[in-house]
Amino acid sequence: MRKMRPVFVVDGMLGSLARKLRMFGFDTLYYNYADDDRLIEVGKQENRVILTCDKMLFQRVINMGLDGILLVGSNDLDDMVHVLKNFEINSVEFVPQRSRCPLCNNTLDISDKNSVKDHVPANVLARHEKFYFCKQCNKVYWEGSHLKKLQEFGRNVNRRLGNSESK
Repeated sequence: MRKMRPVFVVDGMLGSLARKLRMFGFDTLYYNYADDDRLIEVGKQENRVILTCDKMLFQRVINMGLDGILLVGSNDLDDMVHVLKNFEINSVEFVPQRSRCPLCNNTLDISDKNSVKDHVPANVLARHEKFYFCKQCNKVYWEGSHLKKLQEFGRNVNRRLGNSESK
């Protein structure tokens, strides 16, 4: 078992998992069309854990002495639990202020209505006070209906990790 705060590079088959890891605050690089050599290079240069469903890639990672986790890729819940157990992480919490941009992995800044008024629909602007802005890709996020789904996903992860006291 590992005991550090992990950073990841994820293969092209795990894009949905990469976005969820980012939203739960994990620094996660994702290259949709990167070949195995590129993933290995990034993993080695940046000391990232390589997450993959590809048995041959995983074997190369292990043979090179790099850190990797072989995932089944059947669903994000199973894969997230598997990854977190490897790092003895026994709970997660979706906290927008600590989330990373699900598109580009950059950290998000808290913004007010005036800062984002040209980037969001008027009806969203009228219903929300707090926004999260990515300076890298200029995407704006807010605590909309998807928040409940992410919180439920987090509760399910925590249940599977054995933390029944999750919020």
